[in-house]
Amino acid sequence: MASMFGASIFCRSPTPACSQQYGSRNSFYPPQRMPFLKLSEAAPNSSWRLCLNLKAQVASVSETVETSVTSETSFTTAEVPARHSHLIPLISDLSEGAHLPSAVEPWLAKLSFYDWEALVLYVGSKDWAIAYRLVSYFKQKAPVLDVSVIWPQSTETMEADANEQGVPDEGESFPGSSAAVKDSDDKAVTLLTLKKSSPVNRLYICLAKAVSRSRKVLEMDQLHKQIKAEGIQLFPSFYNVVLNFYIAENLTEKISDLVLEMEKAGIYPSPFTYEKIAFMYMKKDPLDLTMPTNIMRDLMQKGLPVSESFFKNLLKAYWKSKDIDGVEEVFRAMQATGHTPDQKAIFKVMNCQKLAGNYERILELIEMMANLGLSPNMNVYDELIYAYCKAGLMDKAKECLSLYTTKLGKERPTLVAFNNLIHGYGKQGCHEEAMQAFEDIQSNNYRPDAVSYSSIIAALVNAGQLTKAAQLYRMMGRQGVKTKLHIYVTLIRGYAKADWTREGRKIVNQMRKYHEMTPEAWGPILRLFVDGHWYHRAALILAEMEAGELPLDAESCAALIRSFSILGDKPTPLSKAIEKSNLEICKLLTSLFLAHSDNISSVESTFEENVLPYLKKLEDIEHARAVYNAFMECFWRRGFKTLATRLLSSAREVYAQSTKPEVTGSEWVLDLRGLSVGGAKAALIEWLSRVVEGQGDQIDSMQVDALAESAEDPKKLEAAKMVIVTGNEFQLHVIQDHGVLKRSITDMLVDLNAPFAESPEDPKKLEAAAADVMKWATNDKVKELMDFTTKASL
Repeated sequence: MASMFGASIFCRSPTPACSQQYGSRNSFYPPQRMPFLKLSEAAPNSSWRLCLNLKAQVASVSETVETSVTSETSFTTAEVPARHSHLIPLISDLSEGAHLPSAVEPWLAKLSFYDWEALVLYVGSKDWAIAYRLVSYFKQKAPVLDVSVIWPQSTETMEADANEQGVPDEGESFPGSSAAVKDSDDKAVTLLTLKKSSPVNRLYICLAKAVSRSRKVLEMDQLHKQIKAEGIQLFPSFYNVVLNFYIAENLTEKISDLVLEMEKAGIYPSPFTYEKIAFMYMKKDPLDLTMPTNIMRDLMQKGLPVSESFFKNLLKAYWKSKDIDGVEEVFRAMQATGHTPDQKAIFKVMNCQKLAGNYERILELIEMMANLGLSPNMNVYDELIYAYCKAGLMDKAKECLSLYTTKLGKERPTLVAFNNLIHGYGKQGCHEEAMQAFEDIQSNNYRPDAVSYSSIIAALVNAGQLTKAAQLYRMMGRQGVKTKLHIYVTLIRGYAKADWTREGRKIVNQMRKYHEMTPEAWGPILRLFVDGHWYHRAALILAEMEAGELPLDAESCAALIRSFSILGDKPTPLSKAIEKSNLEICKLLTSLFLAHSDNISSVESTFEENVLPYLKKLEDIEHARAVYNAFMECFWRRGFKTLATRLLSSAREVYAQSTKPEVTGSEWVLDLRGLSVGGAKAALIEWLSRVVEGQGDQIDSMQVDALAESAEDPKKLEAAKMVIVTGNEFQLHVIQDHGVLKRSITDMLVDLNAPFAESPEDPKKLEAAAADVMKWATNDKVKELMDFTTKASL
């Protein structure tokens, strides 16, 4: 559909010729009524001459249109309303394939134009080709028909009909001519022209409506093609009938072609029709709002009206897709065109902004509501609390609880407000505050729902409080609250990280009993059994996943890679399953470890040829992070520490910029959070090696002279520190439990006799005075010890 609007109304203005055609009228939105010229002023080669000269039209019409009458042309009198009942015999004859001139000739002296319209409509609904010949026959006979029979109405009514069809008022110019209708004589001439020419065009429109009612796309295409082939001038009303038919049938390609054809003819659909096209795209699956948005922008650019319902529907579509930028653009466009947003529209904007934690924008919208005389409801403050929680401003979020009483006069906040607080505290690692918010639910006479339990269990699991989380899980069951799949998954992840494999297996059994498994659930299960060394069950899970053609997510791939840091050369059910598997990661692990064992040259060759290309193909940043960490852990544990260090350098180009040493003030900091134990040890050895080798003045490619200056100035050296950030708590969302990471790094530093100890101010950090580290680095035994640590296998 790019050709439809991308290269037409949305990418260019009308051509000069088109603008000239419409004269002083709006060049982008030509009038949708029939234009007429006085016959005496029409140019000899005027494009409108075909509409004004019936004899010329008749000469251009082919005498025969090939058709075949099928069973679809069968006619029932019930389809004809009472006002046209006198036409039933003629309609029946025509529908049954009677010779058209012979059948119609006896009726010519008594058929009004409205009778002709009825004939075309009812015959055309059965066979468009017969109706087409009927229109051609009317054109042939029109010059000799009695005007008083064709138009059985008063002069006043005729004038009204003429103006309806495009006869201008006095002083108004016609498109394509500078002449104006100035007196009653000229208007009488135009009325006569209307009687002779406009009805033909109206009959074509009527025929298009008949085909549209029958919903026959092929016949509509044939009608359109036949009219074009005969060189008949098409008018906006005809185009609109065909266009609306294509819209109703969702024929996007045909809509594209027809709009382009209209624009080449200098005819443009009305804004209402463009909106209908936009609505059609809004209903498509999958949803693509590019076209509706382009239509909105183009109509606004050209100063054309855009309905409030169009804005509301487009806003709703963006809101459902959680597109914050799209919601904001439509909302602001709605205001720019003079439409006042109602409470529902404002709430949709709030609902999207809360997802990004844009509490400031929500406060602006609350103020807007007050200026518009709209009263915020409880949902508004629910959204504000969520936004504060998303932004990490938990104190602000808690303060909002009082607004339900002070602003709304309610006795208590909503259950949603408490759930938002629990979720926010959980994300911040504040499990005690989350538990207090959970207890507040009950003290405010609410019953915790599935969201309440899901949020508090996630908060407790994330903080390593698995015993309390298990208690709440059981309480949830006793209270009859249905356990959602993601609660099971959260518990399994927590048990996997804490090595509670047996408890985790019970949760797996419960999950598989009550829920249909999704791809997201398999990864944590595989990780549970791999990290718990339950290799037989891990092998069964891997086989199930492969048989079900389920993709291995980051968690699954990382678990399989980590298994080789423990298995070594010992055959297990899992290693056999990996060797038999056709999955890409399994083939890679087989070629890397199972095929070559610990042959360093073979492993290095496979690393260059297979591992690095595999890692470069990973597009998802979190997936890449998990796989990099797992490989660094595996290589370090198996003794390939040079490869682990190389992977660390490669990984820094993709993620985890915090692992690069940084100088902040008088501190040289290495942040190891987010790394596996193997990756953290590789980073630590690389960092300390710079000091031992006298490279303390260089960090990566940046020249940093902090330590060098400190070495020359005893006072500066005394104040300078080297800091290692390890973290100090159980956190579900990190690659490696910070407690395990801290213990591993501390043990390595003890083995190296490095002068690092836990920071008295912050247990998440290990630190040492720069002077002590520099002194430690001058010891001849240190370099030897570093080399041994780097090369030795754990």
